[in-house]
Amino acid sequence: MEKHPHKTLFIIAFSIFVIVALAYGYMYRSVEISMGNVVDLRTKIEARDYVMTEGRSLAVLASDTETSRAKVYSHTVKADKVVDIIVAIESLGQKSGSKVSIATIDSSAAGQASSTTKDVTIKVTTNGSWQSVMKVLRMAE
Repeated sequence: MEKHPHKTLFIIAFSIFVIVALAYGYMYRSVEISMGNVVDLRTKIEARDYVMTEGRSLAVLASDTETSRAKVYSHTVKADKVVDIIVAIESLGQKSGSKVSIATIDSSAAGQASSTTKDVTIKVTTNGSWQSVMKVLRMAE
């Protein structure tokens, strides 16, 4: 009796197919995991680069505005000069030809409770022509 060689060849071919399919699946999964790691690392690198860029831009902003920030301190008013400022604001009306009145004055601690400075909010109303009101604004600046 003659054996059927095609059955043996079929079993060998099927075994090779299963081995190749398993190897392909293993490689596919390995590449998928590696790409996930690469994407995660790229995201972290981009986030770090963004933070570094923002840090540099903040440093540039700080150095560029140093003189402007120094000018802010020249606009602070000492406690004994508050009345002079109020009188100066009210006198703008006479100089510009419009009526200037102070509606409210509010004083609160600036920033934190331990702060030695206070924020003073003054609400000013003006009545008059457009030119005179604009003149008051220019003079107030």
